[in-house]
Amino acid sequence: MPDVTSSSLSLNWQNVISAPLEEDLAPLFLTSFAYFFDKNLLPSPKQLQLLLHIALHSSPEPISHSTITFLHKLSSLQLPSSYAHCLPIVPISAELKNNPKWLRWEANGRTEMDAKRRCGNGREDGIWGLVWVREKGAKKRDGHGHGHRDEDADEEEGKNATDKVVSEMGWEVLHWLVTVWEKDQAEHGKGRPDQTYSPMFLEQLPRPYSAPELQLDNATLPLAVSQCAFHKSPGGIQSEDTQQRREVAVRILALRGYTYTRAQLIRASSTPSPPFHPASLMLSLLNLVRTLPLFVLPDLFQRLSKRIPWNVLAHLYTIVIEDVAGVRTAKSEERRLARKKRKPDPETLSAGVEEGDFQADFGVFPPPTVTYTCQILAAPVKGDRKGDRTKLGAVAKWSLLSIMMARTAITDPTWQMALERQEDGWKERVKASFEISGVVEEEEARLIAAMKKIVAVFFMML
Repeated sequence: MPDVTSSSLSLNWQNVISAPLEEDLAPLFLTSFAYFFDKNLLPSPKQLQLLLHIALHSSPEPISHSTITFLHKLSSLQLPSSYAHCLPIVPISAELKNNPKWLRWEANGRTEMDAKRRCGNGREDGIWGLVWVREKGAKKRDGHGHGHRDEDADEEEGKNATDKVVSEMGWEVLHWLVTVWEKDQAEHGKGRPDQTYSPMFLEQLPRPYSAPELQLDNATLPLAVSQCAFHKSPGGIQSEDTQQRREVAVRILALRGYTYTRAQLIRASSTPSPPFHPASLMLSLLNLVRTLPLFVLPDLFQRLSKRIPWNVLAHLYTIVIEDVAGVRTAKSEERRLARKKRKPDPETLSAGVEEGDFQADFGVFPPPTVTYTCQILAAPVKGDRKGDRTKLGAVAKWSLLSIMMARTAITDPTWQMALERQEDGWKERVKASFEISGVVEEEEARLIAAMKKIVAVFFMML
């Protein structure tokens, strides 16, 4: 091995390592790379992108998996920030879209030219542009949210990604990237409890060219991955691959560092100066819930519950219920006006519409009060022609009731005081909201039966 004292190889040695690719000898390239590689040697943008290209597009398959193993070795030896400049990122200007810094390397031979061309797919969408493949004959997905116009439907994200899927090896690359982002979050958050998020991950989120310094508010790309992972598998079969892909998707939504328990997107929206706009994030999550098949939602919620604070989930369930009831926009405006009028006096923090609906001391994603929980459990669904909104509302109510009962025992006097504030006929309206009419799939029927059992237990314990 040559004497390598710097953190990266010279251009001449990089060319020596890459030489086998001119003859389509990817295995020899990997062997050469492994020979030079150690914890003191950093890859160049060209080398790392060649590895990604081989992982995503090589044949036979064992070569791709060997490359993935090599990428995991890299992440175990090096700090993510040391090779962050090698990866495609979402551009912050038209100039960087046309001539990104990470793609300014010379390609020699067919394999390198193919790698540079395919990595160029990340000019606009960053790393996501490398893992997508277009689905032949794609049609609009059959999520329960289709067929009606929701409030703020024009805010829905991911419309342009519905005809794309993550490739088989794309999931393997995403698995590696999540590991990198988790490690980056832990590294970045050391000694900075208000910044426990991954800067590398945030570079993969779109931002307006005109004002890149503003808070991020577009989670289209990671949400598209979740939509891909959680849509119904062929024949309803949940294979091991499906389960692993869903876990990767949830880790992207709720990415945690090794020493921190806050979620990545969630955490990036709930710090004192959040890089991601909190209200925009909640709308993004709402849109994801709207567009997924009903029977996969418990799986999504259960996976998220292991990774994000309970109050965030409770807040999301509340927003979903308000949405299907047709009151979300009005309630948001009421809360906005309440915040505007509120005086910065500790004695007034429990006053106003917002504090009447949500508990204090939970930051930007507070859970509802027990009183407001009881109120929205009885909220009727608005404009439900196909029954989809009723089903979604029932799942959200069931999920909210379950999490609130787990946090506040049903024997707590708070529940009884809350019930005393409800209007006559409250119990009948709650029960009616779980009565699902129309055709339901087998998976939905089992879910509806489980929901009714929880509600029955709730009323028995009151």
